[in-house]
Amino acid sequence: MLLFFALGSLPWSGLAPQPGVDEFQQIRDCKRDTKLSALCKGAPKQFQDYLSYCRSLSYKQRPDYTRLRLSLWELLQSLGNVKEYDLQWLTADKEFRPETLVPLSDWPDIEQPDDGDTTFCFCCKRRQDPMTDKSLIGASLVDTEIDPEAIGKVSILDTE
Repeated sequence: MLLFFALGSLPWSGLAPQPGVDEFQQIRDCKRDTKLSALCKGAPKQFQDYLSYCRSLSYKQRPDYTRLRLSLWELLQSLGNVKEYDLQWLTADKEFRPETLVPLSDWPDIEQPDDGDTTFCFCCKRRQDPMTDKSLIGASLVDTEIDPEAIGKVSILDTE
């Protein structure tokens, strides 16, 4: 998706249909045959590094999310004075005031399905502790009537 937004199209976008060839098979073959260097041509180098790293992971290997986020953050910083709110639909609005935006919170540690015997909040798969830590996510559950201790202890099989 990032490449599509950065470049405006992908090699398999708008492929001309070939007689007797399934459209999805044609797209799959194009994706398989497109070299990463050709796919990322015209995009910042970090995009190719990002995809190369992701493709190198084995099925059960956990991605280094910090590394991936840092790579994109460094790209953003290299572009100069780019703000998180420099979005076309915001900056085009004459009434838009950046000072009214609420800053994004830090990234919480997201639990993975194969983390072992841990408790999940079934609504978002975040670990239990960051869900109740105001410094990470603001008010969230701390200022609600929901019991933070009960999160993750609910089973999908509960019927009551």
